[in-house]
Amino acid sequence: FKRVNDSLGHLAGDKLLQTVAVRITETLRATDRVARFGGDEFMVLLPHARQRRDVEDVARKLLAAIEVPVDADGRLISVTPSIGVALFPGDAQSPAELIKHADSAMYLAKSRGRANYQFFDPASVQTAYDALVMESQLVQALERNEFVLHFQPQVRTLDQALIGAEALIRWNHPQQGLLYPDHFIPVAEQQRLMLPLGQWVLREAVRCARRWREAGLSVAPIAVNLSTVQFQSAGFVEAVERVLQEENVPGELLELELSERMLMDDLPDVMHKLARLKALGICIAVDDFGTGYFSLRHLKELPIDKVKIDRSFVQDLPHAQDAAAIARAIIQMAHSLGQSVIAEGVENQQQLDFLATQGCEELQGDLISAPLPAEAFEGWVRRT
Repeated sequence: FKRVNDSLGHLAGDKLLQTVAVRITETLRATDRVARFGGDEFMVLLPHARQRRDVEDVARKLLAAIEVPVDADGRLISVTPSIGVALFPGDAQSPAELIKHADSAMYLAKSRGRANYQFFDPASVQTAYDALVMESQLVQALERNEFVLHFQPQVRTLDQALIGAEALIRWNHPQQGLLYPDHFIPVAEQQRLMLPLGQWVLREAVRCARRWREAGLSVAPIAVNLSTVQFQSAGFVEAVERVLQEENVPGELLELELSERMLMDDLPDVMHKLARLKALGICIAVDDFGTGYFSLRHLKELPIDKVKIDRSFVQDLPHAQDAAAIARAIIQMAHSLGQSVIAEGVENQQQLDFLATQGCEELQGDLISAPLPAEAFEGWVRRT
C-alpha cells in the first residue's frame, strides 16, 4: 500500500482502499462486522462463527476477492493481503487481547510469503514478528551503511604466499554489536533483501580490490559468495558488468563462489551465465563442494575454475578415514578436469600437511588468519 501511495499518489491509494473495503463487505454475511483499523489494515468480526473451518472458509474467500487486480485510473494494481486470525475465548480473554493476537497472527502470515492466512500461535508469531523487525532493521542498515566486509586470506599451499582473499559480510548492529551472516542472511533471503545486499557486497569488494591494486598490494582476486536469489535474478550478469565498469576494475580481480545447488537448476541458463562471466575475466568457484548433490556431469560441462572443499570435511582431517577419502577424491577429480582446489577451515598444521600431500593448491582458515576488517587485513598483507 505504501508503494502505491509513493508511486501513484494518495488518490490512487484512496481508490485502492475503497475498492478493497467494498470487496470485503460484499464477501461477508450481513451479521459480520468490518471496519478499517488504520492505514491499510481492516478488521473483521465473525460473531456467529462456531468452528475453525467456518473461519477458514471466510479467510479463503477474502483472499480471493482482495487479490483481484484493482483498476486505478487505468492502471491495474495487484495487492497481496495477509490475514491473521484469533479466536475467542481460546486465544484471548478480552477484546483488546483478541485484536492484539489477530494482529500478531497477521505478522506470521506476512513472514510466510503474504497472500495467506494464519491462526494465532504464540511461538510461531513471536518468531515471525522477530523476522519482520529484522527485515525492517536490515533495510535501515543498508540506508545507514552499517554493513562492513571482513577479508580472510587465501594462500598457496606450497609456500603460504598470498593469492587472494574471501570477502565476508558483517553487520555493525547499533544495539547488538558485530553480527555474523547466520544472524541475518536467512531473513534477507526470505524477503529478497539479498538482491540489494548482495549488490552492496559485490561493489564494496571490487572497490577494495581496486584500492589495494592501486596501493601496489597483490591481493586479488577477491572472492564473493553469491546467493541463489542474486544469481537467478534477471539482469544479474549485466549488474556485475556494470559494477566492474563503474569501479574501473578488470574482471580478473573478482572471483564468484556459487553453491552446488545453484549450478543444478536450468543447466543451459547456468552455462550461459557462467560463460558470460568468464568472458569478463571472472574466476568461477564451486563453494562448499561435497555437501550437495552436484552432478559430476555438471562439473565436467560447466566452465568452472576452482572447487572449494567444505570445512566439514577439513575439520576431521587427517585422522577420520571417511573425511580423508572424500578430500582425496575431490582433489583428484578436480585435477582430472583441469580445475584447482582450495580447502577452507584449515585450523592446524596436520590438516595443512595432509592437504599439501594430496596436492591441494590453496588454503584458507584460521591457521593462516581469521577474517579481518579491511584495514587490519591490509596491515596483515603488508607484514607478510
